[in-house]
Amino acid sequence: MKILISYGHFPSSALDLQKAAQKRGWSALVLETRLDSLNKHLFWKLNKWAASLRIVPKGTNLFKSHPREHLNILTTKLQLAIKSHEPDLIFFIHGQPYGKEALSGINLPKVGWWVEPYCDKNELVRNAMPFDWYYTFSSEATEVLGKQRNNVYYLNHCVNPERFFPLPTRKTIDLCLVANWSPRREKAIIAASEVTENICIFGDSWHKARMPRNKLKKFFRGKHIIGDELNKLISKSKVVLNVPRIENYFGLDMRLFEIPATRTCLLTEYLVDIPLLFAPGDLEIFKSLDELKRKLAHLLDNPDEREKIANSGYLKVTSRYTYDHMLDRIKADYDRYRSQKHEI
Repeated sequence: MKILISYGHFPSSALDLQKAAQKRGWSALVLETRLDSLNKHLFWKLNKWAASLRIVPKGTNLFKSHPREHLNILTTKLQLAIKSHEPDLIFFIHGQPYGKEALSGINLPKVGWWVEPYCDKNELVRNAMPFDWYYTFSSEATEVLGKQRNNVYYLNHCVNPERFFPLPTRKTIDLCLVANWSPRREKAIIAASEVTENICIFGDSWHKARMPRNKLKKFFRGKHIIGDELNKLISKSKVVLNVPRIENYFGLDMRLFEIPATRTCLLTEYLVDIPLLFAPGDLEIFKSLDELKRKLAHLLDNPDEREKIANSGYLKVTSRYTYDHMLDRIKADYDRYRSQKHEI
């Protein structure tokens, strides 16, 4: 089978999916769709400026016919990729980056996967309509979109066990957070620091934090950490903290799968989709800062319970939520789609 994978903001998902496809003998090509500098720093800003001054209606693209406009470039890339790769299926991560006109002219199964942490009904509908079937990583988005069209399914994030796996190392860090700064995350760290100051933070924009500079300097280790170093950091942590950047976050982010895959205890803020995929004991949940402090203290004081949670979470994600499992799902839906088309 041949699959063309298009991605914008989540390259690791696309590359992990490509690797899993190639391991099972599929031909998989990845096509990047992120904005180039001209569109990001000039076209987009001019469109926004013109709309803010009410020169044009909101949503108007002044550069729609320009050959360097984002959708025009991507449409050309897509056409060339289809011609060279001849895929059986096109899988678009993040929704619709090409425009209805470009997608409607493709006589191949087209699948979208919405992975944005918010649920804008109009944007969901606009993104989903050109696709033959559509996934979202949020149960709420699935429900909203399911009222507007058929063939909408829930599809969660997954983990690549070759990138995130247990290491035989001593756990010397009490609490770790790998995430960019946000006010909510800062509040969680301040609360956690009342329990322990053996905290490690990696992420961008933490210079915006309002906590005492000496405390931030003690916790903050760097802006970026990826690959083997990230896996080592998680494995050295007794507890890893997960706090969504925004309130009312829809879906489950990738940390919910990556942390347990290293056999490390995950302490996460409650998210409505957690009960869909995880059982009590697979991870630890808090719903308030006071509960965060209580549960963190309990986990640090009870290593056997911490290890039990880590083992349960590890078994859950590695047995159910890998990219191999995602491919099984995509292939089953592809076969069903072909069968339905054949019957018609």
